[in-house]
Amino acid sequence: MHSKLICFALLVILSVTACAGDSRSALENAPTLNATRINVSAATPPTPAPESTATPPSVTIPRPTASPTPVRYTVQEGDTLFAIALNYGVTLEAIAAANQLANPELIHPGQVLVIPSGPLPPRAAAAVTRPGAGTAGPGSYVVQSGDSLFAIALENGITVESIVLANQIKDPEFIRPGQVLVIPTEPLAPPQPAATKLPVKPGAGATPPPLPQVAVNGVSLSAFVVMPSEVKQNIREIYRQGQTLGRNPRAFARVGDSTVENGFFLMAFDQRHYNLGGYAYLQPMIDYFSGSFARESVAVGRGFHTTTVMDSAQTRPVCTSDETLVECELRLTNPGVMVIRLGANDVGMPDIFSRKLRQIVELSLSKGVIPVLGTKADRQDPDNTINTIIRQVAAQYKIPLWDFDVVAQTMPNRGLASDGVHPTIGLGRDYSRPDTFQYGHAMQDLTALMALDAIWREVNPRP
Repeated sequence: MHSKLICFALLVILSVTACAGDSRSALENAPTLNATRINVSAATPPTPAPESTATPPSVTIPRPTASPTPVRYTVQEGDTLFAIALNYGVTLEAIAAANQLANPELIHPGQVLVIPSGPLPPRAAAAVTRPGAGTAGPGSYVVQSGDSLFAIALENGITVESIVLANQIKDPEFIRPGQVLVIPTEPLAPPQPAATKLPVKPGAGATPPPLPQVAVNGVSLSAFVVMPSEVKQNIREIYRQGQTLGRNPRAFARVGDSTVENGFFLMAFDQRHYNLGGYAYLQPMIDYFSGSFARESVAVGRGFHTTTVMDSAQTRPVCTSDETLVECELRLTNPGVMVIRLGANDVGMPDIFSRKLRQIVELSLSKGVIPVLGTKADRQDPDNTINTIIRQVAAQYKIPLWDFDVVAQTMPNRGLASDGVHPTIGLGRDYSRPDTFQYGHAMQDLTALMALDAIWREVNPRP
C-alpha cells in the first residue's frame, strides 16, 4: 500500500512539471505587445522618444452624422414660392435649386416640393457656357421651353435688369426657346451721373430742399399724390403721435400683393442701381429712408388680398401665433409710414375689400403710423370699383393717396404685362432714358418715391 502511494505521488509531480513547461513554451512563442509606459512620477518627467523611433499612425474613427430628413410640402391653392420659403425660413433660391424648378414663378396646387434644411447654391453652373478658360468675358445661355428671365437671372445670381441691358431686350416678358442670351459676369447698372445725388445733412433734422414743380408723363404731381391741406394737417398729427409711441421716422413698411412684390418694388434704391435723371430732388428722401427699400415685408406676397393680411392664421416664423401679417410687419419694422397696395386679388369682393381695407388703415392709425393707399393699374373690374373704394377710404380717413392708376393710363397697355395684372419690367430704373417711362415697374417705383417724398417733406422736423 505504501509503495502504491509513493508511485501515485511521483506521477502527480511529473504531470505538473510537464504542464508548466508547456505553458512557459507557449508564452515565449506568443507575439510581443509593445505597450506605452506612462511615468506618473511628479519628480521625473517622461523621457521623450528618440526621433528615429517610428510612431504608429493614429486611427480616427469617424462619428456617424445624422442626415436631416428633407421636409416635403404640398402646394396649396394661392401659394407662392416666396411665401413657402418665408414660412419655412429658407430662401426662394434654395427651394428652386432643391426642386430643379426651371421657372420659380410657376408652381401648381398638388405639386410636392422638397424643403431643404438650409440655403442651397443656385444650380447655374451647368447652364452657362463660358467662352474660354480664364476669359473674363460674359457667358451665354440658350433659352429652354418654360424659361423666364426671372428664373435665368436667379440661376446665375444676377438681376433681370442686367440680362435685359446686356441683351438690349425690348420686352422682358417675351423670350423664346432657342434664343441665345448673353449672361454678364456681374450685375450691370445704368451709368449714374455725378449730379444725381444731392447732399443731405445727417439726422432727423435734415431740411429737405424746396419741392420742384414736376410731372410724370405729363401728369402733375398733385394729380397722383393726393394730399390736400386737411390730409397734410392730419399726417402731421399722426406723425407726432407715432414719435410719442417710439416709431422709427426713417423706416417705412409695405403691405401688398404681387404687383409690389419683394425683389422688384423699390429694391433698386437700396442697391444703388438707378439714375434719377430729372428727379434728383428725391435723393435726400432716398438717403433718409435707406434700408427700407430692399427690406422684405412679411405682409407682401403673391395672391395676397385684404383678408390674407388681416388673418392671424396666415403666419410666418417671425410672427407670433396671434398676429396678423400687418401687425407682424408693423412690429418688425416699427415704421413711421406704411405703403398699402392691395386690390388685384380682391376683385369681385368689394364689400369685403372695403371693410378689410378700413381695418388695415385703422390699425395703422392706432399705432401712430401714416398709411398711404395706392391704386392699382389693372382693369379686372371694368367699372374700376376697387380703385373707387381706395380713393373713398383715403378721403374719409384724410390720409395720403398714391393714385398710380392715373399715371398707368399714360403707358402702353397701362404699363401691364400680357396677363393684364403685373407691371412690365423694362430696362431698370434709369430715369434719364425716355423709354423707361413706358414700363410699369419703373413708373410704379418713381411715383411711389414721389409720394414718400411729399410725406417726408410735410412731417420732417425743421432744425
